Amino acid sequence: MRPARSLLAGVAAVTVLGALVATLGSRNRPTSAADRRASTLLTEPNGARAYADALERLGVRLERMRQFQLGRIGGDSLRTALIVLDPTVPLSPSQAVDLTELPGRGVSLMVVGSGAAAALRCFGYSPDRLEDSVAVVVTGANADSAPRVGAVLRETGVAEVVDSSGMFDATIAVCRVPDMRSVDTLAMAGGRPVALRLRPDQAEGDVVVVSDVGLFRNRTLRVTAAGPMVLGWVAGRYDQVWFDEVHHGFVTGGSLAAWTIRWSRESPWGWLGWHVAIVGLLALVAGAIRFGPPQPALDRRRRSVAEHVRALALALRAAGGHGVAIGLMVGGLRRRLTVGGRSTGDWRAWLDGLVARAPNRRLAELGARLQGFDRGRASEAEVLETAHIVEDMWKELGS
Repeated sequence: MRPARSLLAGVAAVTVLGALVATLGSRNRPTSAADRRASTLLTEPNGARAYADALERLGVRLERMRQFQLGRIGGDSLRTALIVLDPTVPLSPSQAVDLTELPGRGVSLMVVGSGAAAALRCFGYSPDRLEDSVAVVVTGANADSAPRVGAVLRETGVAEVVDSSGMFDATIAVCRVPDMRSVDTLAMAGGRPVALRLRPDQAEGDVVVVSDVGLFRNRTLRVTAAGPMVLGWVAGRYDQVWFDEVHHGFVTGGSLAAWTIRWSRESPWGWLGWHVAIVGLLALVAGAIRFGPPQPALDRRRRSVAEHVRALALALRAAGGHGVAIGLMVGGLRRRLTVGGRSTGDWRAWLDGLVARAPNRRLAELGARLQGFDRGRASEAEVLETAHIVEDMWKELGS
């Protein structure tokens, strides 16, 4: 196979394999209905895009945190809050400690759901899961439109939270539950708090703790009366709101190429694709490079024109073609003498008739000599003499 065709075949094979690997890899992705992330970037029923869009329409400036850099939040004259909606990747103890420092810098904080349990404990509460969901009391809403939650808030009663789960990294996270100036109940369900607003001492920012993220999901805002309640906790209070998207998997600096390479290193199908690509490239390199000195080509010399003509003459003599040449020349004379330039029949019979009706003795002698050349095997000299005789006969008849 030629190198160009080999390269084309290799590229086509790698392309088909890449498409197959991408298809197989996509089967492991969660479907829209199964995606449980409460992200403001998702419009699926379990996402929280509707909550963010509604806040923006109410005049709240939105920002999305895609790198866990709390130092970027605050530091200006805006009333700012960070909202952590039930992180898909739970907050680490050290991250929870970092979050507790935001109210002291004048940045308010809202932590929601069991994924943020580490931060909730640092403020003295934890989510308490219920065996069955209960309806939330919403002012001005009937029982049918009230949202339901599967967890409520429970006060821990612990003044200092010590988390030693990071001991293998030689780190222990410690957070002290701050004293509160006031605690306001924002929502109740079954006689127990679902959402509280805390105002720590010696802190300018407040803290909202919520037990269940279901109150913020797109489906809940569409079919229940939870919208005005959860929007009222933020709208009018804060000028700018940051949403934590890092713990939902939306990070800055990613690209499709980087994700594909990372997936190919972690997936067995990706490793298979790398192996096939490497083998294909090695095959292309081996087929394109010639090892050793070039082989000398066969020396095929072309025959000269004289040698070619001589060979044709020998073939004509071996095949008895001299008689054919004589017949062709006599036939050419007959065509020139025939009216219309067309003649049929054997040229020998025509020559016999011409000799018998010759108008003069010279023409009869020339014709008789031609009749003698046709007997037996003609020679090369007779072929040449026939050419001269035919020309003389044309002159005799033309005159």
